Amino acid sequence: MENNLDIEELKCKYNLQDDIICKLCSLKNLIEEKRQKSMNYNELITFLKNAMNYDEMQIWFIKQQILNINITLNDELKKFFELKTNDDILILYDVEQNYNQNNLDGIKRVLENR
Repeated sequence: MENNLDIEELKCKYNLQDDIICKLCSLKNLIEEKRQKSMNYNELITFLKNAMNYDEMQIWFIKQQILNINITLNDELKKFFELKTNDDILILYDVEQNYNQNNLDGIKRVLENR
């Protein structure tokens, strides 16, 4: 059940606002349509947390820390969606998938050479 949260459970667990929930639903559908990858909402949020570790988002995170501002996941996602278009997010998805596949291929080569 934990991995297959519905919309209401997602809102409660992560305390997300409706506009962010709508964006998550839209993004989940986009990834399914454009990349033929079905993700549950936990997987999507995990991907987005990883994707937020780059460029402008890191600068924004640091500014919030310096100002001692507590931020929620909703705040993080809202800012991320302001900074990144759907196309940008799909590119980050591709980068992460390629990175993960390269790591798996590297591990496989090491194991085969033992």
